[in-house]
Amino acid sequence: MELGNRVLDHFPDHIVQHLALKMSDNQYGDYIKQLDVALLSARQDVDCVHTSSDASAPTKGAFQALLAALVFWGEARIAHIVAVGG
Repeated sequence: MELGNRVLDHFPDHIVQHLALKMSDNQYGDYIKQLDVALLSARQDVDCVHTSSDASAPTKGAFQALLAALVFWGEARIAHIVAVGG
């Protein structure tokens, strides 16, 4: 793979995203159940590496945004990434 090429570009049919959308409290429980099922499936697939990430940016002031990601293979954490953004 050349520098600058993204995994999403090379393996689009292998990537599954579960994005958190704004939802009401009663929808939130169903969403968590769907995530639990997806996580269980990912942990059982020996060829699957899964990641969980979150990012935040302040709504007031001139502070930097922050990103954190955890990368797992099965139940073993293989990377922990924290980075700041513009």
